[in-house]
Formats: sequence, structure tokens, C-alpha cells
Amino acid sequence: MEQARLYNILINPQGEVCIMLKPLSPYESEISNPEIVYDGGENAVLYRNNKDAVILDYIPVEESKIIFSADKILFVEYDIKSDSILREYFANLVKVKKLMDFGEDFVSREELDSQLSQLGLISK
Repeated sequence: MEQARLYNILINPQGEVCIMLKPLSPYESEISNPEIVYDGGENAVLYRNNKDAVILDYIPVEESKIIFSADKILFVEYDIKSDSILREYFANLVKVKKLMDFGEDFVSREELDSQLSQLGLISK
């Protein structure tokens, strides 16, 4: 399972949700029956297919309520190096009572900010 390092949550006036994933390297696998598993907290898991999952971490409280009320979410995979959209697809939202613990491989918010700053993707 991979942790999303950089993503944006966009919500239009109608409450429709789009999540723009910006991986440091484009995902190589194809999309097949994507689903997002979410408990309404600060983390969610996007299953791009049966084998590949992406953790969406540190979801702000304001957006979490809107995401949790959605039936499906538009995902846009964006290549930051070529400044282009690679894929767009809808993922059905699967609501759960509690997500699993992600363990030691989970990068803390401070570590994430430091890594992105070093890559010049955010400024401190």
C-alpha cells in the first residue's frame, strides 16, 4: 500500500468531490473497479484495482464530512513532471466503521512536509 504524498481535494458548489492525485512518479498499473474505503476520519484508502491501494492521509475535517456523504468521487491522476492529466475515473465510496492501522510505514505529517519541501513541492 502506497501513501499519497501530494493530493488536492476539490469540491464544487453542488458538493461533488474531486481528488487530484499527484504522485512523484506516475502510477503504472491500470484502473479496474476503483473504490475508496472511508470511515469519515482523517485517512481513506483508494483501491485503484485489486492489487494497488493508495492511502489518502490527513484529510481536513471540513472536507471529510463532504467526502463521507458522497456516493462516488472523481479521481484525477496528475503527472507533476509533465504538467498533464494521466487518468480520470470515478471511485465508489465504501463506508466502514473504522479503518485499519497503517503501521510503521506510515509517514507522519511532519515527515511528509519535510520531504515535499526538500523536493520543492511546498514552501515552508
